[in-house]
Amino acid sequence: MSLSGALTSAVTGIDAQSRALGAISDNISNSQTTGYKRVDTEFSTLLTVSNAFVHEPGGVTSKPHYTNDLQGNVQQTSVTTNLAVSGEGYFAVSRIAGVNGTSLPSFEADPLYTRAGDFSVDNNGFLVNNGGYILNGWNVNPSTGQVSKNQLVQIRLNQLKSDPLATANITYSANLPTNPAQNLNTGSTTPITVGKTLTFTSSPAAPTLTNGDTIAVTKGGVTTTFLLSDSAAGVPATAVPPQIQVNFSSANTDAQNLSLLATGLSSNGFIGLIDATGNLEIQGSPTTPVTAVVATLASPSAASVQSASTIPASILFTANKVNFFDAQGAAHAIDVNWTKVAGTNDTYTVTLTSSDPAITSINPAAQTTVVFNVVDNPLTGAKAGSIKSLNGAAGAVGSPVTIPLTVNFGGGTPTTQAVNFGLGNFGLSEQVTMFTGTDVNFISAQQDGLPPGSFRNLDIDAHGLITLNFDNGARKTEFQVPLVQFSNYDGLQPQNGNAFSTTVASGTPSIHSAGDNGTGSIISSSVEGANVDIAAEFTKLIQTQRAYEANTKVITTTDTLLQMTDNLIR
Repeated sequence: MSLSGALTSAVTGIDAQSRALGAISDNISNSQTTGYKRVDTEFSTLLTVSNAFVHEPGGVTSKPHYTNDLQGNVQQTSVTTNLAVSGEGYFAVSRIAGVNGTSLPSFEADPLYTRAGDFSVDNNGFLVNNGGYILNGWNVNPSTGQVSKNQLVQIRLNQLKSDPLATANITYSANLPTNPAQNLNTGSTTPITVGKTLTFTSSPAAPTLTNGDTIAVTKGGVTTTFLLSDSAAGVPATAVPPQIQVNFSSANTDAQNLSLLATGLSSNGFIGLIDATGNLEIQGSPTTPVTAVVATLASPSAASVQSASTIPASILFTANKVNFFDAQGAAHAIDVNWTKVAGTNDTYTVTLTSSDPAITSINPAAQTTVVFNVVDNPLTGAKAGSIKSLNGAAGAVGSPVTIPLTVNFGGGTPTTQAVNFGLGNFGLSEQVTMFTGTDVNFISAQQDGLPPGSFRNLDIDAHGLITLNFDNGARKTEFQVPLVQFSNYDGLQPQNGNAFSTTVASGTPSIHSAGDNGTGSIISSSVEGANVDIAAEFTKLIQTQRAYEANTKVITTTDTLLQMTDNLIR
């Protein structure tokens, strides 16, 4: 029995070493295959009878041992869509089930898994590796960045254009000089007469107020325009903000209307009164003088100035041009016109206009008054050089300083466009500041609009987020490549093309973002090589060859002994 057992045992040994040789052959032939996982061979004894008194030879059995959880070397490539995993996790991929004519392919319902990340973009925009498998991922909302982790989809890069985006916000940055040179003035150079108090005389007759007359009063660097509305007129004039309406009646005497005007001025921050001789006085002081009055009153309209002096004209600087885009992606320009208000050390006005033929007007058309902090304010935390108030309204430190604009287009599409023109934040010396200098130092103007764009390239980060880049500067994150974990990677079932399917032994797949739950990171422009060591395989090859030869020697020896046994009966 032992001789026949020895023969049988040697046969099982030959079979086991043959299988081991097959695994070694696969490993060597796939040593350059991207993402290939080495297959080793494990041996186990087969027993018939084995105890303290007798041992009958049984033989050996072999089975493959997979190394699906062992990392191969990461190799860099020049292809952005080539992906390698550094650490734990597999890519989820789909196998093509069929293609109908020129339509898109259909896919098998159950995904497969691979470490072969040599993906490239095919003619339909899918990311496919050399095994023919399509990369799966999660959709990402490009507007919100929200990832749809409830369903895997085949990643298809077919968003090859970027739609235009209308500008909604402009962030303007410049430094305005504290003491600019007068020779920079591009506006009127006529000196301005200023003083404490402006007086409208009532002798020989009080000024006659007419429906629609305006009076613009500047005091302390802030200009306020008053509109006179005749309640007795057929159509009383109506103030348009920021104008302030003062009501009177042409049925009254001129003196009565002058008194109504005084009351209207006083209730809006300008001390107006009728003096002992019936004159209207707009009161000022040496620190806050009434700096100008523009009167459209009917004759007599002259205003006399007490304690008068002469200062240079306000300085109007050369305009800066700021570009923006409409909803169709067409570019337009806004002219930013800064004026240093005469007689002040802290006040500018800005007017936003346009010479663009497509733009008919920009509201507000009136100038906006910007007052700056000259020194630090320890009580509020406001810094020197920062914006203190906008049109007389001071904001909390850190709150935004914004001029809401309405751009009106003539006869085209769109007809209007709202744009927020940002100057910075109250009390913080950033964006628009006022420091020493001779001219307006325009730094930058950033806006959030875009013209139409075409696809340029893509980026894939360590978390698997795929971001498409367009030649108009737009960036859209469209997909995320997740990684799949298993409780037993060696229990996966190998498939053609270096892919694997799940089995009971592998456990169910668990899908996570790269870097979460112990998964590895994704490396773009790289692939993972086979985890095969050629030197180790050659060593195993020699050992397998010797073991195979030894088993054949057992067979020939056993055969000789059996022949000798047969000869005993002759």
